[in-house]
Amino acid sequence: MPRWWSRKECRKLDTRYRLLRDWYGGEAARVEMAAHCPSPRSVAETVRELSGDFVDPDVQIQLQLELNWQTIAGADAGRWLQICSFRNGVLELEVRHAALLREFAGCADLWRDRVNTVLNRSGVCREVRFVPAGRRK
Repeated sequence: MPRWWSRKECRKLDTRYRLLRDWYGGEAARVEMAAHCPSPRSVAETVRELSGDFVDPDVQIQLQLELNWQTIAGADAGRWLQICSFRNGVLELEVRHAALLREFAGCADLWRDRVNTVLNRSGVCREVRFVPAGRRK
């Protein structure tokens, strides 16, 4: 949950800064204020928190899959497979060569289990489908 600062809290911090500036000077006041302010956060964390209510959960899962794709697929399979889409618990993986389509389709359950394990969520991926190259948008 993001911590939003009220006007009252902002005024308190502003008052503290002015008092510290008068006592220590400008530069030392900034250093001292660091002890009174929350720890810095990355822009990615802030965007993730703010967009959590606006982004479709399937899109969030697909982004997590893309970030962890090397862990899920490994080096060998990662060359031949790409994430096509994730909707309603169904992950579509694009196979770059038609000859491998049948090979990968035979182990769809293993891929599903691997995805759920890496995402640390059981049942989020219910099915894995393999589609021929050219389906990605």
